[in-house]
Amino acid sequence: PTAILAGLNEAMLRQRREHDDHKFCTVAYARLEANDAERGAKVYLSLGGHPAPVFLEAGGNTRRIGEPGRALGVFDDPGLIPQETCLGPGDALVFYTDGVTEARSPDGAFFGEERLLSLLRASAGCDASSLAARVESAVLDFQENASRDDMAVLVLRVPE
Repeated sequence: PTAILAGLNEAMLRQRREHDDHKFCTVAYARLEANDAERGAKVYLSLGGHPAPVFLEAGGNTRRIGEPGRALGVFDDPGLIPQETCLGPGDALVFYTDGVTEARSPDGAFFGEERLLSLLRASAGCDASSLAARVESAVLDFQENASRDDMAVLVLRVPE
């Protein structure tokens, strides 16, 4: 993933120089390999300015995976750092856009990272689609359905 994101960054910088095109992006790139012996998966991850995904253990513990680096298409060196981890049975990796944590309630409060982590801990054991739906529903309820930013949630979960 790190090599692919480095190539994307170079292509975007070349586009910027040749066509005065000032586009940039944040990205999370993961490659999964099944680990049949462990009934799990090995994850290779790299982040270009994107929020680090949350590793949700089957038992409910949470932790961040990866270092965010910097947005692609802006810097010669976006600071991409390769990360590897293993998911076991019941574990999940939750990717999301900043529209989740930066969602605002009508009084201006942020949904925030701690609220997301608390929700994920309380949702351990849910299948991937239910977990993603719970996050989406909680954010929309928090905003009283007045969405102001894009929101995407992707959950990768190893069956138990």
